[in-house]
Amino acid sequence: MNTRTACLLVFGLVSVHTTAGHAQYERRRNHLTLDPTKSGPKRGAGFNDSLRIVPIYWNNTNTSCGGNDKPTVTEAQLQNFYGTVSLSSYYGWIQSQYHTPHQLESVDGVTITSNTCDFSSSNIGKILVGQIGNGVPKDPNGGTSAAVYAIHFGPATSPRLPFDNNGHFLCDGAASSACAYNTTAFKNGQVVSWYAIPDASAGPCQMNCAIGAGPLDAVTVSESHELIEALTDPNNGGWENRTQSCNCSPDGICQSCNGPSSSSGQIADLCAGTSVTIQDSVGNSTVVQPMWSNVSNQCRGATVGAPGRTIGGLFADPDAGSSVTLSGLNSGVIRTAISNGTTDHTGSGTFSFLSSFLTDDAAQCPNCWTAFAQDPSSFRSILAGDFDGDGFGDLAITGPSGWLTIPIARSRGFSSWRATNQGIIASPAPPGLDQGFDFTVAASQFHLPPVAGDFNGDGISDLAMVGGAGWNTIPVAFSTGDAQGRWWSTNKADNGFNGYIARSGNARPALLAADFNADGLTDLALLGLRRPSPRSFIVVVFSKGDGTFSAPVEVPTTYDGGSPVSDFNVWSTLPGVKAVAGDFNGDGLGDIALTGGLGWASIPVAYGTNGDINRSFAMSPGKLTAFTIFNETNSDNALFNSFSSQIGTEQLVAGDFDANGTTDLALTGGQNWSSIPIAFSQVGLGRFFVTNVTTSELRSFSEDAAQSGSVAQSVSRFTVDGF
Repeated sequence: MNTRTACLLVFGLVSVHTTAGHAQYERRRNHLTLDPTKSGPKRGAGFNDSLRIVPIYWNNTNTSCGGNDKPTVTEAQLQNFYGTVSLSSYYGWIQSQYHTPHQLESVDGVTITSNTCDFSSSNIGKILVGQIGNGVPKDPNGGTSAAVYAIHFGPATSPRLPFDNNGHFLCDGAASSACAYNTTAFKNGQVVSWYAIPDASAGPCQMNCAIGAGPLDAVTVSESHELIEALTDPNNGGWENRTQSCNCSPDGICQSCNGPSSSSGQIADLCAGTSVTIQDSVGNSTVVQPMWSNVSNQCRGATVGAPGRTIGGLFADPDAGSSVTLSGLNSGVIRTAISNGTTDHTGSGTFSFLSSFLTDDAAQCPNCWTAFAQDPSSFRSILAGDFDGDGFGDLAITGPSGWLTIPIARSRGFSSWRATNQGIIASPAPPGLDQGFDFTVAASQFHLPPVAGDFNGDGISDLAMVGGAGWNTIPVAFSTGDAQGRWWSTNKADNGFNGYIARSGNARPALLAADFNADGLTDLALLGLRRPSPRSFIVVVFSKGDGTFSAPVEVPTTYDGGSPVSDFNVWSTLPGVKAVAGDFNGDGLGDIALTGGLGWASIPVAYGTNGDINRSFAMSPGKLTAFTIFNETNSDNALFNSFSSQIGTEQLVAGDFDANGTTDLALTGGQNWSSIPIAFSQVGLGRFFVTNVTTSELRSFSEDAAQSGSVAQSVSRFTVDGF
């Protein structure tokens, strides 16, 4: 809700209403369908891909209007808030869904001293603009459009802040009042985005805007509200909220719905009045407001996960670790084992066996999933991801000759799965997507197994494949996330990526998907290239978000601080070796792990790094410089590898089984097994903590995993980067 719709681009006032004694918020949960025309690497708020947050401490010295009235929130408290937001899963899914800047940086706080009784937004903005460049920092580019100025007021000044022209003040308890607001001004023709945060330590702001456990929580909840609104509502071109409630056709596909005509409100307004504690990857925590997730149709806070990456729990409770799910079984059911692991390893390595569920697909295609999942074609691939964006893991099948659809089994939590069976939408296609291309036909050609990932950054999983005879393109099927399970497709030039596969001859490399440059988009990598000679690099193409990829980059494989080596590629091609992608050290850059080599006493890992393996978190996209190989030999690594190298049909999966934000490894399907061995990634590169807890329930689970045609997956803690 915006009370000044005529001035939306100047005043983006929030609908945080108060009544005496407690906060009263407007809260609506309309079903908001993702508009596929808005996919792509757009960035919210008209900012660049890096945003600077500038804290302002407003000290009003006029004795009749406050008198040396300083904010009580400290700089250390604010810096903890900014750091935790920017490096947590809370901002990760927001950034992915709404295309906000990838990097948030905060600078030291600045004090502005005033001697005024005019606290109108126009006067506050005028004083702020006058100080920018004169003690108040500009943005990283020397302007203001890539900055947000967070102005904090003292306890006496705060209730004197008018937030509209109708006589309403912050914290005054009136039905149409607010507890904070965001707006804009201009300097040298550039937008100056700022928001006003009152002090909730005393007076009417403490009485009417108390959210959370105390004044600090009230400040951080209000500030998270205003910061996210400032990021997701551009100053030009209409809203980027994706709250698409208008211009929707009966089939649920919506056209563009920009501007104040959208009745759904802003993603912060839709979830106002609640709070959640979030935590970053190193344990810092803060209290914020949940925001509306358009793709999962609910207010979402955060789950503990890798910095800026985790969307939520799939196949399981969102607060649990990853699950192992079996499909393609002779019985036609889908079976799931849920990890009981925790971040402190209490009970880690154990699983709760979940009763098997059939697929409730009578409304779409009776028994179709069962038949599709059991298709004997050697090209049949079952892939896991969140193909409808609801926060629960789904399964998709593609590959057999003659198929014109991509079936999906959609998880609904602890209930039966629901099947859809739709083909590729050819027309009308969203801007930038090819019309008429049939992904399913291409999937039946000779190729490497396809991979799932989020190739356009909308928080919904997609499919990609390479390697067909004579191919010079990368076909991608984008899931629309709608209730019908439909798809869009592209088939763009690959700039030479397939050529590496062709030159490998019969030695087929492994195709892996992960976010290797930490830009929120899934990338592709080829491992095991050995011809005409062993390669000392891993070839990566970076997704651009519209079905196209960068030119292939030969990222060198090195030992720590050493020159390029070919060992990792050679190891990946040895008999029995399996390769998986993940984020094994939680730095946001994709890594690759190997296991299954006969007699190995290690789990080799190639860590993606931007120059320093010990602090390699990517501060901006495109900074993958090398894969640094660690190959530590120890008893735990040797134990897991002994399981992985056993002769049989055991299957390797990657997931976050202890919910600590780093990728772990698990095995199932070994002969006579009654366990799911797990290698938990540890702090310390190349080190794993291995468990092998046996239970009677897991014996039948492992027997099913050993069936010919069964497929084990693990995507419970789904990550938008595809790992």
